[in-house]
Amino acid sequence: MPAAGGPVTRLTFDHIRDNDPRHSPNRPMLAWESEVAPPSPSAPDGIWQSRESTADGGAVRTITRGRAISTNPFGSRDGARIYFYRLVYGQPRWRLWSMLPDGGDPVQLTHDPGASSEMVSQ
Repeated sequence: MPAAGGPVTRLTFDHIRDNDPRHSPNRPMLAWESEVAPPSPSAPDGIWQSRESTADGGAVRTITRGRAISTNPFGSRDGARIYFYRLVYGQPRWRLWSMLPDGGDPVQLTHDPGASSEMVSQ
């Protein structure tokens, strides 16, 4: 829905759960998290990936990959990076990651054994 009101635009047409949409501050994109695989013995909370689309309902693109939960995607103010939290099955803690908007150059930003669940300044 436009900020000033108006018609709602549906962005996804699949049968998976989508949560927490966020508008990119410097790109005409929305990002959100989607359950792309249901819970299983090896992934007890399912597989969640970050996805994006243009705000007008363009093609949906999955921007993260792997057997993990990738959540809370948000763009940097300058639009140069996308940040997200990721819990890889078999690892004990959430980590903060960054990647290019095209999905390349994923970089794990936090490595310490403490929880990295606080949002960083955007």
